[in-house]
Amino acid sequence: MQLSFNSKNYPINYPNKMSGTLTHKIIQKRDYIRVDGTAALYVQIFLDGKRKKLPLNINVPPKMFDIKKQRIKGSSQIAKDYNLIIGKKIADINNIAVSYRLSGRYLNLEKLIEELTNPTAKIDFIKFWEQQLEKQKDLLKPGTFRQQKSTITKIKKFRNSILFHETIN
Repeated sequence: MQLSFNSKNYPINYPNKMSGTLTHKIIQKRDYIRVDGTAALYVQIFLDGKRKKLPLNINVPPKMFDIKKQRIKGSSQIAKDYNLIIGKKIADINNIAVSYRLSGRYLNLEKLIEELTNPTAKIDFIKFWEQQLEKQKDLLKPGTFRQQKSTITKIKKFRNSILFHETIN
């Protein structure tokens, strides 16, 4: 990146701190085999020198998991469904990374995990409101916090979910 300078030799454009390299892989926890002979699958995420393992809630026998391809072996319907679940999780990770990169925001591991585990906050206004209220709990006075919680409860009685793209007529 080439910097441009104004007449006083101050840079006009500064380099942005971008997210580190995001990598992920599907692993099987082979050190713990369950009684039924299966082992759990995880997605292992590396970002900014940190590692996090997220469970996929899939358990398969070790001989059915292809370590190199990071997929379930076989042509049965259950293997196809599990491979779709794995592909969906990887696609979700990539979509979050691309969204942050295109918007110029810095993505760290904590933000990635939060987006992965609670995607409804981007879609559902009530979930978003509840999350924001919990984040601001220490900043708000107790009476204000109770009032906001009461308002959310009343709105949930009216409608359990309000999507951001909806308009109420």
